[in-house]
Amino acid sequence: MRTDRSLNSAVALFIVLTLSAPSAFPAFGDIEWSWISRSTIGADQAAGDKLSTTPATPSIVLSVPPGRVEGFGPLATTLDFTVNGRVSPQGRTLGAGAEISAVENRWDERNPPLDPGRKIGQAHVHSSLTDSVQVLSPTAMLAAGFGTNFITMNVRASALDGILTLPLFSSAAGGAGFAEVKLDLLIFESLPGGRLALRYERNFAKLLASADNDTFFELDSRLDPDPLGGRSFPLQNGRDFVIRMSLITNVLLSGDAYPANAPPAISARSRFNSTFTFGGFFDFQDENGAPLNDVTFTSEAGIDWLSPLAGGTTVVPLPGSLALLAAGVPLLILRARRTKRRA
Repeated sequence: MRTDRSLNSAVALFIVLTLSAPSAFPAFGDIEWSWISRSTIGADQAAGDKLSTTPATPSIVLSVPPGRVEGFGPLATTLDFTVNGRVSPQGRTLGAGAEISAVENRWDERNPPLDPGRKIGQAHVHSSLTDSVQVLSPTAMLAAGFGTNFITMNVRASALDGILTLPLFSSAAGGAGFAEVKLDLLIFESLPGGRLALRYERNFAKLLASADNDTFFELDSRLDPDPLGGRSFPLQNGRDFVIRMSLITNVLLSGDAYPANAPPAISARSRFNSTFTFGGFFDFQDENGAPLNDVTFTSEAGIDWLSPLAGGTTVVPLPGSLALLAAGVPLLILRARRTKRRA
């Protein structure tokens, strides 16, 4: 009888813990941006800021007036900086864009400057989304007798569209630049004491560099393969996890010594302003490879992590799933009783 009461208490406690809302990590979105201009004859100039989502502003858009650093003196370079970004948690969308345009002042070829004062510019945008979720499949939990078990899943194809561009530098002039985009998907398991353990990671990165004579790169989600390249991975059933997505764009550009009477405007761009949308999790299986149709991701931010890109409703524990979980409790108690009688 004592064994039965202990089992009843343990199962009841397990249900309470399993169905509690995830609280290991707050959900939030951020956009960090910065640009800096460095000169050989003047002081550095820089700007930057950080935006974050709030309950009143769940989605954020970075809209900063273009920054300009005027060139001074012969062969100096005027730099224009443009940064953009977006975080939309409900749409599972991130955006980041950075651009630098440079124009050199005209100078007199009969009296060339001793110190060109050429400027170098860098721009950076980092958009990220973090959410705490609880992953649960009552079916897999019952099959494992409420013991430790794992859910295997995959990632649907995500959408990423944008371009990288660089000017074609002359090798003798000494100009240089790069443009890059980085995309990361990380899943951490929440551990006691507020610790996080990395359980899954997928990355994508593309860099254009003037040293490689690369000048253009385009990603079109209708034509190009999934940048995250889906592959199956396991997560422990009934545990809390932190999902973190980030999109980063960086550009660098220095002036180029073009003819004094016709200095052109040159630009470096990494335009992925609002073009990454996460595809969602799917293809759930238990440890024996059997399909699971009752997996839920209970999101602290109310994000639907399971629906395809077309959208859907927020995923919460369904009444049917809770009923299935509760229905398994008498079965476990009955099995424990039979085991005790046989003993």
